[in-house]
Amino acid sequence: MGNNVENVVLQKSKRDARYELIRVLSIMLVLLVHVDCIYVNEDSFFSHGSLIREIIASIFICCNGLFFILSGKFALNFDETKSSYRDYYFKKVVYLMLPWFLYMGIETIAYMVRLPDCEFSNSYFQNVTSKFSVRHYWFMFAIFFDLMVAPIFAKAFRNMSEKMAILFFAIGVIHLTLFSYGPLLSGWFSYDAPFGQYHFQFFLGGVIDKVIKYFGKKKLLIFGILCFFFSRIQATKLDYSEFTRDFSPFYLFSVISAWILICEIYNIVGQKWDKIIIFLGKYSFPIYLIHMVVLDSMVHLGWMSLIKDFPVYIVVTFSVVISVSLIIAIIIDKLLLQHLQNLLKFGYTKLLGQK
Repeated sequence: MGNNVENVVLQKSKRDARYELIRVLSIMLVLLVHVDCIYVNEDSFFSHGSLIREIIASIFICCNGLFFILSGKFALNFDETKSSYRDYYFKKVVYLMLPWFLYMGIETIAYMVRLPDCEFSNSYFQNVTSKFSVRHYWFMFAIFFDLMVAPIFAKAFRNMSEKMAILFFAIGVIHLTLFSYGPLLSGWFSYDAPFGQYHFQFFLGGVIDKVIKYFGKKKLLIFGILCFFFSRIQATKLDYSEFTRDFSPFYLFSVISAWILICEIYNIVGQKWDKIIIFLGKYSFPIYLIHMVVLDSMVHLGWMSLIKDFPVYIVVTFSVVISVSLIIAIIIDKLLLQHLQNLLKFGYTKLLGQK
């Protein structure tokens, strides 16, 4: 029993470099979204609201959809014949909740340095339960219960026929269309869906390969690129930007095309970059969790006013943020997080070994 637990639980699932590349590039896009958002100077060519800035910002924002699809793809791949539900949830505690709550604690302490009158326990509880949901942690608040119910739905999505997968996809796209453009007709579209908004993107991850196979990579890639540019024209020229960067069907197809493009990039690059990709993939989640502390510190120090040229600002600021975030993530991982994870895993194996 002890050896079986050690093999199943104590080791993370083997990383697939193809999907790690999606994870790494998505994290980079997240950082670029936040770097772009706090640009305070005015570059005449890249002025706020211009078509070129819309296109750049919209490329960056594809990160959200990519993350939900990627998370769903792996969570809905759960197989109860190969791993237990207990092990699935324990891994979520060790590799998801522990880093998440740890880094929220670190960020809470970082802000208390500026606001010394705050009490840590009260501030931390409020941040964990609600306040941080409006910061970059919103993704975790949105996806947490999707991950909790994923094993329950996994068998259905794993064994879903291509016909049923396409039907699921079609119903989801129809709902997104009505949800996004219903306000043009009646002010709001009030019909809910069990797999609505970002939740649809998460569960789409369970059948994404079947959808791509059915429609074909080339067709989806071309259609997605066309959807991307149409949504940007819609936002800038047709003066309707509701949900164009999250729940629009055009956004969804743009994200799917980005997914296909990244996979094709990996096919071209081959395996020679696997070690670097997997290394960065390992620290992508901690980078995501800590980067806003780094970026906020740079804002506090007046960094944003130093560079006026928009492209230079993006490249330099992004490079600094990801480098510093990676260094901090490695230090926290080596000095603290790994030890806490090992302690939890030791306790878990001991507990199961007694049964």
